Amino acid sequence: MSRPVAVDLGAASVRSAVQFGTRTVFLAIEPRGTDVRAHLTRALRAARDLGPKAESGPEVVVTVPGSLDPAARAALRSEIEAAGAVMRRALGHAAASVIAHAVTRTEPQRLLVVDIGSGSTDVAVVDADRDTVEVRASTGDPDLGGTGVDAALATHVAAQAAAATGVDLGASEAGASLARRLAAVAKVDLSHMTETRIHLPVVQDRQVDLLDIDVSRSEIEALAGDLLDRWDRLVTQVMLEAGTGPAEIDEVLVVGAAGRMPGIRAMLRRHVDRHDALTLAGPELPAAGAAVLAEALAGHRPEPTVFETLGMAICLVHAGSTQPVLPYGSPLPARRVVKVALGPAEGRATLQAVRPVRGEKPQVRRLVEVVLPTGPGRGHVRVDVDTDGFVDVQVSREDSDR
Repeated sequence: MSRPVAVDLGAASVRSAVQFGTRTVFLAIEPRGTDVRAHLTRALRAARDLGPKAESGPEVVVTVPGSLDPAARAALRSEIEAAGAVMRRALGHAAASVIAHAVTRTEPQRLLVVDIGSGSTDVAVVDADRDTVEVRASTGDPDLGGTGVDAALATHVAAQAAAATGVDLGASEAGASLARRLAAVAKVDLSHMTETRIHLPVVQDRQVDLLDIDVSRSEIEALAGDLLDRWDRLVTQVMLEAGTGPAEIDEVLVVGAAGRMPGIRAMLRRHVDRHDALTLAGPELPAAGAAVLAEALAGHRPEPTVFETLGMAICLVHAGSTQPVLPYGSPLPARRVVKVALGPAEGRATLQAVRPVRGEKPQVRRLVEVVLPTGPGRGHVRVDVDTDGFVDVQVSREDSDR
């Protein structure tokens, strides 16, 4: 069997991920707006370049944000197949991170996993030991990430610059990009300092002057207050869904650079009794988990047993009514058959993913349009979600099922 290649959607960089081993190749891919095929081709080429211990194969182990719905996962699989490879497994970021983390652990643990990427967040309660990873509950937000903090601080910097010089940084892409880059640097500084100074170059009367803008940790946390509240609601929601209290969490595993923000660490400590149980991990941790599973599938280590849950509810919309299919948090794999009334003409229904968000409106995403047979009578719509979160829909007439 060829050796699977581990591919991570959202790792920091190829270089940081490759440091975890010489037998597997890792590749960073942003889940939206990126040519997955080109990145995968580059990963397979890198695998060949690493020599015989890293021989490439047609199979990949991919990690995806838990907030990536089945339609987006199906599109990703199509891109991987178009690149000449086969998706062997797809792991959620939380499960993949815990697989990598549990390799060095000998005692069973219950972890609160908080993965804050640049543009999305995944939160899960996970039970783990060396051989088993079980996701008890998971949730996420595909539009909440560390760049939101950068954007809030960049807006503040632009306002300060406008007040001091009259220059509107937002009037040009170059000015807005400069503000975002300086804000990102300041955010990192404020993770270990209480104050920092931004040196902003401003062009006036054909001369370049430096405008000094002082920013404190309390200011950035005030600017990011709405984001911190949203992160807090996600953690509250997932712990309620898991039926887990603060005393039952053995460790908080924070993945991603944004976890270094003191405001995020303080928020997480409010959810657990053990304030010393917070572990910060780099954004490459999910890629390391994919590598462990890839090595196991190649027969080089015992394969961990992974149980994940459905991070959304699935429903069927037909004839103006909505029918529940699979509830949020269903253990994977899952199957459900629902009955629908048929008509004299060909009918259509829509399968939707509904993600509950505490304190906000549910996020709804169309998954697939279902073509129903003509009546009379009733039809059966069978929905299967496999262990990797991919959805398959089969439609039949009720009388043909007998």
